[in-house]
Amino acid sequence: MIEIIKLHPDQWELFKDIRLKSLQVEPIAFGSSYELEKERSEEQWRQSLEKNWLEETSWQYFAMEGEKVVGFMGAYIDALPRLRHVAHLKAVFVETEYRGKGISKRLFEFLTDKLKEAGVLKLQLLVNKENERAVAFYKKLGFSVLCTLEKEMLIDGKFYDDYFMEMFL
Repeated sequence: MIEIIKLHPDQWELFKDIRLKSLQVEPIAFGSSYELEKERSEEQWRQSLEKNWLEETSWQYFAMEGEKVVGFMGAYIDALPRLRHVAHLKAVFVETEYRGKGISKRLFEFLTDKLKEAGVLKLQLLVNKENERAVAFYKKLGFSVLCTLEKEMLIDGKFYDDYFMEMFL
């Protein structure tokens, strides 16, 4: 059975493992890279979870099957009062063998409930245009493509376009 939880900063190794795996499995889905993040210190991994633990401007939830992290999804808002009603989806990943089982949707519903409680009215995201599965998932959730950001990412000498998408909660 899948449970949606927050990881405590003391569970930083679970976060590190799934994050590094996500960067290896889906390298074009993230702005960061495996090579960059594998160099992060224990303290840096802990700080990321501490920021999410407080749920003031950043949220991160994890799908767990027993003691194994099988997915994660997060969002953040700007600290400026005039922009706090807009959240930005970040870092979405589900292990390959767990895809198609509704885990991303459960993570999304859990996250958006928390965002609504925090007064968020609108959710935005960037998604690599070539990540067709993710684009279809976001459209199914109700996101609309607002524009294409051309040559938004440069990975190993190749440019990738991103869709800028949003939805109202």
